[in-house]
Amino acid sequence: MNRLLLLLAIFFVSTAGLFAHRALAEATPLAISAWRLGLASLFFAVLSLFTPYRKTQSPLTAPTRLRLLFAGFCLAAHFLTWFGALDYTPVARATLLACTTPLWTTLGDFLLGRRRPTGRDLAALAIASIGLLLVTQTAAQISSPKTFLGDCLGLAAGLLFGVYLLCVEGLHETISSQRQVTVTYSAAAILLWACLLVQGGVKISYSPGVWGALLGMTLGPQIFGHTLINWSLRHFPSSQIAFAILLEPIIAAGLAWLLLHEAVTPLQMLGGLLVLIAIAVVIGQQTSGQHVEDELVG
Repeated sequence: MNRLLLLLAIFFVSTAGLFAHRALAEATPLAISAWRLGLASLFFAVLSLFTPYRKTQSPLTAPTRLRLLFAGFCLAAHFLTWFGALDYTPVARATLLACTTPLWTTLGDFLLGRRRPTGRDLAALAIASIGLLLVTQTAAQISSPKTFLGDCLGLAAGLLFGVYLLCVEGLHETISSQRQVTVTYSAAAILLWACLLVQGGVKISYSPGVWGALLGMTLGPQIFGHTLINWSLRHFPSSQIAFAILLEPIIAAGLAWLLLHEAVTPLQMLGGLLVLIAIAVVIGQQTSGQHVEDELVG
């Protein structure tokens, strides 16, 4: 039963690209990001009012507040770039590129001097580079400035989420996951809504299909999916959950092929497989004491 719930969580987060694809028919990436994080932050803010241990929580320190606020900024930028990638590239491709976060965090550890690269690390990064080249450069799709921009936005989404993880790393020892999520979601939502208002106001005259996509994206991937993954951390080692998350781009590609009729060429399949192998190698190098964070790409 526990494994079934974990797979259900991965399925939920894998549907985010499909919901976004529908919403992008009428809404901009900025509007989708603002609505998704706005609705999610509202949900968790209301939930926090009924949390039994709410009164026992100590005030956040100034350094913790700054880390959470910057994490919220990175989360807002992550969703903005990912939805932007979906506006220019197929769902499967954008999802795979945005799921390269473990590669970026590993590279960040090297650059920050946290650990020395091993032979497996270097091999994984080399394999990932070849895989990304195959995914983004394919003879079946004519290269254009828009597709190049979409690929860059997808990679940026993975990089930004990696920075987000570095910001919140270790905070679970002093504050609850629910509190962390509430603060970061709220900070991200405020920033996105401010940008949306500056850009020209809020549009609410969307079709029922787009409103359904926005609500589905919030309830499915953001709330149910992530909540089930957090619950799964009590029943499975974090390493097993990290490997399970590798199913996200595979499921997303399957759903996009089935429902959106997005074709995947053999070279893209090979490239995607190489990227997933590289990510699996990187995850395998992590120590068993590390924790999978509360968020996912979806």
